[in-house]
Amino acid sequence: MPPYIARYVLTVCFFIIFLSLIVMNWIERGSAEYVVNVIALMISIVMVLVTIYDVRRQVRVLRIKRMQ
Repeated sequence: MPPYIARYVLTVCFFIIFLSLIVMNWIERGSAEYVVNVIALMISIVMVLVTIYDVRRQVRVLRIKRMQ
């Protein structure tokens, strides 16, 4: 993933996480909105972790290529 795309993905995911956590205070548990909010929160967290893993893997590959 190119760095500029990773930056946009992280920005959008952190924005969704931030909004989901704020809205979670006013949504009652057990409602459909709460379930959708929790699912959006989990998907955003997974996307952040996948993006961070991919960027770190690319940096490691570049370091290995430079050392050779």
